[in-house]
Amino acid sequence: MKRIISTIAIFLFTFTLFPSQIQNSSASVENPSLIVAIEHLYKVGLSYDGTLLKGGKLFPWQATNESLWGRKNYPMTEIINGEELNPLFYTTFYLNIIPNGGKSKGFDKYYAVIDNKGNLWFDKDGKFNNPLYDGKRDPKNPFFISGSCSEANILDGRVRYSFDPSSDNNTLGPYKLSDVSGENYLVTEIEGRKFILALLDMTDFEVLSTLKETDWDLKFSLINFVLEEMHAENISANGNFDPFEWIYRKGSSNTDSKVEVGDIRLSPILIDSFIYEPNTVVKQRDKDIGFTLINFKESEKHTENINLNSLYDVSQKFDYNYFSEFIYLDSNGDSLTSPEEKGYLQ
Repeated sequence: MKRIISTIAIFLFTFTLFPSQIQNSSASVENPSLIVAIEHLYKVGLSYDGTLLKGGKLFPWQATNESLWGRKNYPMTEIINGEELNPLFYTTFYLNIIPNGGKSKGFDKYYAVIDNKGNLWFDKDGKFNNPLYDGKRDPKNPFFISGSCSEANILDGRVRYSFDPSSDNNTLGPYKLSDVSGENYLVTEIEGRKFILALLDMTDFEVLSTLKETDWDLKFSLINFVLEEMHAENISANGNFDPFEWIYRKGSSNTDSKVEVGDIRLSPILIDSFIYEPNTVVKQRDKDIGFTLINFKESEKHTENINLNSLYDVSQKFDYNYFSEFIYLDSNGDSLTSPEEKGYLQ
Protein backbone atom coordinates (compact mmCIF):
# COMPACT_ATOMS: atom_id res chain seq x y z
CA MET A 1 0.00 0.00 0.00
CA LYS A 2 1.23 3.51 -0.79
CA ARG A 3 0.16 6.92 0.40
CA ILE A 4 0.64 10.32 -1.19
CA ILE A 5 2.20 13.11 0.81
CA SER A 6 2.46 16.77 -0.13
CA THR A 7 4.53 19.30 1.72
CA ILE A 8 5.27 22.93 1.00
CA ALA A 9 8.77 22.34 2.35
CA ILE A 10 9.73 20.38 -0.74
CA PHE A 11 10.33 21.98 -4.11
CA LEU A 12 11.26 20.33 -7.38
CA PHE A 13 13.95 21.87 -9.55
CA THR A 14 14.58 20.48 -13.01
CA PHE A 15 17.15 21.71 -15.49
CA THR A 16 19.40 20.56 -18.30
CA LEU A 17 22.94 19.38 -17.71
CA PHE A 18 25.42 20.40 -20.36
CA PRO A 19 28.47 18.15 -20.93
CA SER A 20 30.75 21.20 -21.09
CA GLN A 21 29.89 21.98 -17.50
CA ILE A 22 31.02 18.64 -16.14
CA GLN A 23 34.44 18.34 -17.71
CA ASN A 24 37.25 16.75 -15.68
CA SER A 25 34.71 14.43 -14.05
CA SER A 26 34.80 10.68 -14.48
CA ALA A 27 31.09 10.37 -13.70
CA SER A 28 28.91 9.34 -16.63
CA VAL A 29 25.70 11.30 -17.10
CA GLU A 30 23.04 9.35 -18.94
CA ASN A 31 20.02 11.56 -18.29
CA PRO A 32 19.66 15.00 -19.93
CA SER A 33 18.13 16.54 -16.81
CA LEU A 34 18.76 16.74 -13.10
CA ILE A 35 16.20 16.86 -10.31
CA VAL A 36 17.08 18.43 -6.99
CA ALA A 37 14.61 18.38 -4.08
CA ILE A 38 15.01 20.98 -1.36
CA GLU A 39 13.72 19.01 1.59
CA HIS A 40 14.49 21.23 4.53
CA LEU A 41 14.50 24.93 5.40
CA TYR A 42 16.29 26.72 8.20
CA LYS A 43 14.91 29.56 10.29
CA VAL A 44 16.51 32.92 9.66
CA GLY A 45 18.64 33.89 12.64
CA LEU A 46 19.53 30.27 13.41
CA SER A 47 22.47 28.22 12.19
CA TYR A 48 22.17 24.92 10.31
CA ASP A 49 22.21 23.06 13.63
CA GLY A 50 19.46 25.23 15.12
CA THR A 51 21.70 27.33 17.37
CA LEU A 52 21.29 31.10 17.55
CA LEU A 53 23.56 33.07 15.23
CA LYS A 54 25.71 35.64 17.01
CA GLY A 55 25.94 39.37 16.31
CA GLY A 56 22.40 39.67 14.97
CA LYS A 57 23.26 37.77 11.80
CA LEU A 58 20.43 36.51 9.61
CA PHE A 59 22.37 33.80 7.76
CA PRO A 60 25.35 31.56 8.64
CA TRP A 61 27.43 32.92 5.73
CA GLN A 62 26.91 36.55 6.81
CA ALA A 63 29.66 38.71 8.32
CA THR A 64 28.42 40.74 11.28
CA ASN A 65 29.14 44.08 9.61
CA GLU A 66 27.39 43.46 6.29
CA SER A 67 23.81 43.43 5.08
CA LEU A 68 22.72 40.46 2.98
CA TRP A 69 19.00 41.29 2.74
CA GLY A 70 18.55 44.47 0.70
CA ARG A 71 20.65 47.64 0.78
CA LYS A 72 20.11 51.07 2.26
CA ASN A 73 17.55 52.89 0.09
CA TYR A 74 16.92 49.62 -1.79
CA PRO A 75 14.99 47.31 0.57
CA MET A 76 13.56 43.95 -0.50
CA THR A 77 9.95 44.51 -1.63
CA GLU A 78 7.26 42.88 -3.77
CA ILE A 79 6.68 46.09 -5.74
CA ILE A 80 8.73 49.26 -6.20
CA ASN A 81 8.46 51.37 -3.04
CA GLY A 82 6.30 48.67 -1.46
CA GLU A 83 6.31 47.29 2.06
CA GLU A 84 9.71 46.01 3.17
CA LEU A 85 9.85 42.22 3.36
CA ASN A 86 11.36 40.13 6.12
CA PRO A 87 13.21 36.85 5.46
CA LEU A 88 11.82 33.85 7.36
CA PHE A 89 13.58 30.74 6.03
CA TYR A 90 16.75 30.03 4.10
CA THR A 91 18.43 27.05 2.47
CA THR A 92 21.09 26.21 -0.10
CA PHE A 93 21.32 23.93 -3.11
CA TYR A 94 23.68 23.15 -5.98
CA LEU A 95 23.01 23.96 -9.60
CA ASN A 96 25.23 21.08 -10.72
CA ILE A 97 25.45 17.68 -9.07
CA ILE A 98 27.78 15.08 -10.48
CA PRO A 99 26.39 11.64 -9.48
CA ASN A 100 29.13 9.13 -8.80
CA GLY A 101 28.03 6.77 -6.05
CA GLY A 102 29.64 7.72 -2.77
CA LYS A 103 31.78 10.36 -4.52
CA SER A 104 28.90 12.53 -5.73
CA LYS A 105 29.76 16.22 -5.67
CA GLY A 106 27.83 19.46 -5.84
CA PHE A 107 29.00 22.54 -7.73
CA ASP A 108 27.74 26.10 -8.25
CA LYS A 109 26.11 26.71 -4.91
CA TYR A 110 22.95 28.83 -4.73
CA TYR A 111 21.14 30.38 -1.78
CA ALA A 112 17.37 30.57 -1.39
CA VAL A 113 15.18 32.60 0.97
CA ILE A 114 11.44 32.59 1.67
CA ASP A 115 10.08 35.88 3.01
CA ASN A 116 7.10 36.75 5.22
CA LYS A 117 4.82 37.23 2.18
CA GLY A 118 5.47 33.77 0.76
CA ASN A 119 7.98 34.83 -1.91
CA LEU A 120 10.96 32.70 -2.91
CA TRP A 121 14.26 34.38 -3.87
CA PHE A 122 17.50 32.92 -5.30
CA ASP A 123 21.01 34.35 -5.20
CA LYS A 124 24.39 32.99 -6.24
CA ASP A 125 26.57 34.82 -3.71
CA GLY A 126 24.10 34.87 -0.81
CA LYS A 127 23.77 38.66 -0.92
CA PHE A 128 20.15 39.43 -1.78
CA ASN A 129 19.50 42.69 -3.66
CA ASN A 130 16.14 43.93 -4.92
CA PRO A 131 15.95 42.80 -8.59
CA LEU A 132 12.51 44.26 -9.43
CA TYR A 133 12.27 45.87 -12.86
CA ASP A 134 12.43 49.67 -12.59
CA GLY A 135 11.01 51.27 -15.72
CA LYS A 136 12.57 54.65 -15.11
CA ARG A 137 16.01 53.11 -15.78
CA ASP A 138 14.96 51.49 -19.08
CA PRO A 139 15.41 53.72 -22.18
CA LYS A 140 12.60 51.85 -23.93
CA ASN A 141 10.12 52.58 -21.14
CA PRO A 142 7.92 55.71 -21.48
CA PHE A 143 8.67 56.55 -17.84
CA PHE A 144 12.42 56.51 -18.47
CA ILE A 145 14.38 59.22 -16.68
CA SER A 146 17.30 60.50 -18.71
CA GLY A 147 20.68 59.46 -17.34
CA SER A 148 19.41 56.64 -15.16
CA CYS A 149 20.17 53.92 -17.71
CA SER A 150 23.78 54.05 -16.61
CA GLU A 151 22.56 52.44 -13.43
CA ALA A 152 21.93 48.88 -14.55
CA ASN A 153 23.32 45.42 -13.87
CA ILE A 154 24.09 42.53 -16.18
CA LEU A 155 23.08 38.94 -15.39
CA ASP A 156 23.77 36.02 -17.73
CA GLY A 157 24.73 38.48 -20.46
CA ARG A 158 21.48 40.44 -20.22
CA VAL A 159 21.08 44.01 -19.03
CA ARG A 160 18.67 44.29 -16.11
CA TYR A 161 17.14 47.62 -15.11
CA SER A 162 16.67 46.65 -11.48
CA PHE A 163 15.38 48.75 -8.59
CA ASP A 164 18.76 48.12 -6.94
CA PRO A 165 21.15 48.96 -9.79
CA SER A 166 24.34 47.71 -8.11
CA SER A 167 26.58 45.84 -10.51
CA ASP A 168 26.75 42.78 -8.25
CA ASN A 169 22.95 42.40 -8.07
CA ASN A 170 22.41 38.80 -9.21
CA THR A 171 19.25 38.06 -7.21
CA LEU A 172 16.34 36.29 -8.88
CA GLY A 173 12.70 36.59 -7.79
CA PRO A 174 10.27 37.03 -6.31
CA TYR A 175 8.46 33.77 -7.05
CA LYS A 176 5.10 33.52 -5.30
CA LEU A 177 4.65 30.15 -3.64
CA SER A 178 0.90 30.68 -3.88
CA ASP A 179 1.30 30.33 -7.66
CA VAL A 180 2.78 26.87 -7.17
CA SER A 181 -0.05 24.54 -6.23
CA GLY A 182 -1.56 21.36 -7.59
CA GLU A 183 -0.15 20.93 -11.08
CA ASN A 184 0.88 24.59 -11.42
CA TYR A 185 4.53 25.51 -11.68
CA LEU A 186 6.79 28.45 -12.46
CA VAL A 187 9.55 28.60 -15.06
CA THR A 188 12.63 30.80 -14.95
CA GLU A 189 16.19 30.69 -16.27
CA ILE A 190 19.43 30.41 -14.35
CA GLU A 191 22.77 30.61 -16.12
CA GLY A 192 21.14 29.93 -19.47
CA ARG A 193 19.20 26.87 -18.38
CA LYS A 194 15.54 26.14 -17.88
CA PHE A 195 14.58 26.07 -14.23
CA ILE A 196 11.20 24.73 -13.12
CA LEU A 197 9.78 25.34 -9.66
CA ALA A 198 6.92 23.16 -8.47
CA LEU A 199 5.61 21.46 -5.38
CA LEU A 200 6.79 17.90 -5.18
CA ASP A 201 4.13 15.28 -4.49
CA MET A 202 5.93 12.06 -3.69
CA THR A 203 4.66 8.57 -3.16
CA ASP A 204 5.82 7.48 0.27
CA PHE A 205 6.56 3.75 0.26
CA GLU A 206 6.11 1.36 3.13
CA VAL A 207 9.20 -0.21 4.67
CA LEU A 208 10.57 -3.31 2.94
CA SER A 209 8.54 -2.58 -0.19
CA THR A 210 10.08 -3.72 -3.47
CA LEU A 211 11.17 -1.11 -6.00
CA LYS A 212 9.35 -0.97 -9.33
CA GLU A 213 10.26 0.57 -12.66
CA THR A 214 7.83 3.46 -12.10
CA ASP A 215 8.95 4.40 -8.57
CA TRP A 216 10.38 7.89 -8.05
CA ASP A 217 13.31 6.59 -6.00
CA LEU A 218 14.69 4.41 -8.80
CA LYS A 219 18.39 4.83 -9.75
CA PHE A 220 19.32 6.75 -6.61
CA SER A 221 23.04 6.58 -5.91
CA LEU A 222 23.91 4.48 -2.85
CA ILE A 223 26.98 4.40 -0.60
CA ASN A 224 28.13 2.12 2.20
CA PHE A 225 27.91 3.05 5.85
CA VAL A 226 31.28 3.95 7.35
CA LEU A 227 32.70 1.58 9.97
CA GLU A 228 31.84 3.99 12.78
CA GLU A 229 28.14 3.84 11.84
CA MET A 230 26.51 0.87 13.54
CA HIS A 231 23.05 -0.30 14.52
CA ALA A 232 21.45 -2.07 17.44
CA GLU A 233 19.31 -5.18 17.05
CA ASN A 234 16.40 -3.93 19.12
CA ILE A 235 13.92 -5.26 16.53
CA SER A 236 15.42 -8.62 15.62
CA ALA A 237 18.76 -10.25 16.58
CA ASN A 238 19.37 -11.66 13.09
CA GLY A 239 22.62 -9.98 12.07
CA ASN A 240 20.79 -7.76 9.54
CA PHE A 241 19.54 -4.21 9.69
CA ASP A 242 15.79 -4.17 10.24
CA PRO A 243 13.58 -1.10 9.89
CA PHE A 244 13.48 1.07 13.03
CA GLU A 245 16.56 -0.46 14.59
CA TRP A 246 18.59 2.22 16.35
CA ILE A 247 21.53 3.71 14.45
CA TYR A 248 24.61 5.29 16.00
CA ARG A 249 27.93 6.80 14.98
CA LYS A 250 30.68 5.90 17.38
CA GLY A 251 32.43 8.72 19.25
CA SER A 252 35.93 9.68 18.14
CA SER A 253 37.68 7.62 20.82
CA ASN A 254 35.08 4.87 21.24
CA THR A 255 35.86 1.39 19.94
CA ASP A 256 33.49 -0.88 21.89
CA SER A 257 30.68 -2.63 19.99
CA LYS A 258 28.21 -1.24 22.47
CA VAL A 259 26.57 2.12 23.00
CA GLU A 260 29.02 4.31 24.90
CA VAL A 261 29.12 7.82 26.28
CA GLY A 262 30.05 10.11 23.39
CA ASP A 263 28.33 8.09 20.66
CA ILE A 264 25.98 10.03 18.38
CA ARG A 265 22.41 8.86 17.83
CA LEU A 266 21.35 8.81 14.16
CA SER A 267 17.76 7.74 14.79
CA PRO A 268 15.12 8.40 17.46
CA ILE A 269 15.51 6.14 20.50
CA LEU A 270 12.62 5.17 22.78
CA ILE A 271 13.43 3.24 25.98
CA ASP A 272 11.13 2.92 28.98
CA SER A 273 9.28 6.13 28.10
CA PHE A 274 12.62 7.96 27.63
CA ILE A 275 12.94 9.59 24.19
CA TYR A 276 16.31 10.55 22.74
CA GLU A 277 16.25 12.60 19.53
CA PRO A 278 18.54 12.04 16.53
CA ASN A 279 21.86 13.90 16.49
CA THR A 280 22.09 13.88 20.29
CA VAL A 281 25.20 12.63 22.09
CA VAL A 282 24.98 9.75 24.56
CA LYS A 283 25.67 10.96 28.11
CA GLN A 284 26.30 9.31 31.45
CA ARG A 285 23.30 7.41 32.82
CA ASP A 286 21.41 7.47 29.49
CA LYS A 287 19.16 4.43 29.14
CA ASP A 288 20.67 3.17 25.88
CA ILE A 289 24.21 2.78 27.22
CA GLY A 290 25.43 -0.79 26.88
CA PHE A 291 23.20 -1.91 24.00
CA THR A 292 25.11 -4.13 21.58
CA LEU A 293 25.89 -2.64 18.17
CA ILE A 294 26.84 -4.36 14.92
CA ASN A 295 28.15 -3.07 11.60
CA PHE A 296 26.00 -2.72 8.53
CA LYS A 297 26.44 -5.37 5.87
CA GLU A 298 28.09 -4.56 2.56
CA SER A 299 24.70 -4.69 0.81
CA GLU A 300 22.99 -2.36 3.31
CA LYS A 301 23.52 1.12 1.87
CA HIS A 302 22.07 4.62 2.04
CA THR A 303 21.49 7.64 -0.19
CA GLU A 304 23.01 11.09 0.27
CA ASN A 305 19.86 13.15 -0.16
CA ILE A 306 20.67 15.35 2.86
CA ASN A 307 24.43 15.97 2.73
CA LEU A 308 27.10 14.92 0.23
CA ASN A 309 29.57 14.00 2.95
CA SER A 310 29.85 10.19 2.69
CA LEU A 311 28.11 9.86 6.09
CA TYR A 312 24.62 8.77 7.08
CA ASP A 313 22.73 11.97 7.99
CA VAL A 314 19.55 12.87 9.83
CA SER A 315 18.14 16.38 9.69
CA GLN A 316 15.03 18.42 10.47
CA LYS A 317 12.48 20.25 8.37
CA PHE A 318 10.64 23.18 9.92
CA ASP A 319 12.50 22.41 13.16
CA TYR A 320 10.08 19.75 14.33
CA ASN A 321 10.05 16.73 12.06
CA TYR A 322 13.21 14.64 11.61
CA PHE A 323 13.93 12.87 8.36
CA SER A 324 16.86 10.76 7.31
CA GLU A 325 18.74 9.56 4.29
CA PHE A 326 17.09 6.52 2.74
CA ILE A 327 18.38 2.99 3.38
CA TYR A 328 18.19 0.20 0.80
CA LEU A 329 19.33 -3.38 0.36
CA ASP A 330 21.61 -3.19 -2.70
CA SER A 331 21.18 -6.81 -3.67
CA ASN A 332 22.89 -6.55 -7.07
CA GLY A 333 25.83 -4.50 -5.78
CA ASP A 334 25.66 -1.72 -8.40
CA SER A 335 25.34 1.10 -5.80
CA LEU A 336 22.06 2.22 -7.36
CA THR A 337 18.47 1.62 -6.35
CA SER A 338 17.21 -0.98 -8.80
CA PRO A 339 13.93 -2.79 -9.57
CA GLU A 340 13.15 -5.69 -7.21
CA GLU A 341 15.47 -4.34 -4.51
CA LYS A 342 14.01 -3.55 -1.09
CA GLY A 343 13.84 -0.14 0.52
CA TYR A 344 14.03 0.14 4.29
CA LEU A 345 13.16 3.85 4.15
CA GLN A 346 14.14 4.32 7.77
